[in-house]
Amino acid sequence: MKHGIIRGFEGTWDSGIATLSLEHDGVTERVLCDNGPTVRCLRDLFGDEVISDGHTVNVKALLGKEVLYEVDGGMLTALTPVEDV
Repeated sequence: MKHGIIRGFEGTWDSGIATLSLEHDGVTERVLCDNGPTVRCLRDLFGDEVISDGHTVNVKALLGKEVLYEVDGGMLTALTPVEDV
């Protein structure tokens, strides 16, 4: 697993695809992910403040959070907060 710092999140309900921006070794990579499950995972990891009115993501609640993550085939496959390891 890679150690990363969340630098951003973008996604749309229509496409079902999102991008989680993670800084790893000083480089920010944009990782594709499944929008709904990723948002629910981020809420479970970091609390209800991750979701704002209108079922939108409160990106400010995510910025700077440290996580361990895995990517397979260009898609996010695992995500956990650093303090759980």
